[in-house]
Amino acid sequence: MNNKILLIDVELSRPEGDGAHFHSRMATHHPIGLLYLAANARAEFPDLDFKVFHTVTSTDPETEIKALLDGFEPGIVGLRAMSHFKPQFDDLARLVRGHRPEAIIIGGGPYPSASYGQLLEEKIIDLAVINEGERTFNQLIARLQGDWILPLDINGTAALENGIVKLN
Repeated sequence: MNNKILLIDVELSRPEGDGAHFHSRMATHHPIGLLYLAANARAEFPDLDFKVFHTVTSTDPETEIKALLDGFEPGIVGLRAMSHFKPQFDDLARLVRGHRPEAIIIGGGPYPSASYGQLLEEKIIDLAVINEGERTFNQLIARLQGDWILPLDINGTAALENGIVKLN
């Protein structure tokens, strides 16, 4: 397993009439959930290398994410978003898929928890973590050790198996 994991908190907007560029929102939060997820995983797997990217801190998040994908070369990319950032989440997941197709894309947070079926069927993500993810994420990492085959049966996840969405 590649020991590099990039976690992205998707919190962007596209002003009307500006279809080409994302912009940061003014009202925001700290990505405490992703930071906790990384700290919890690192406690159990100290060899993991994490980067957490909060899109609201960037004036050009698409370019910075591409640079992170090229320079850091993560094996897992996790994206987290609220439901009202659906278009931005989908676009950034597709950016990751196109720029680093070998990475496993995991969706978490309120939007993927509520919309995992559509996200999996459209192959926007490879796996959805439903609700709280600390234990689930660590189980996923443990199962990926060695063979790097995406497990489809971890409790608290949803995955596409033989073209059918499977909720565990």
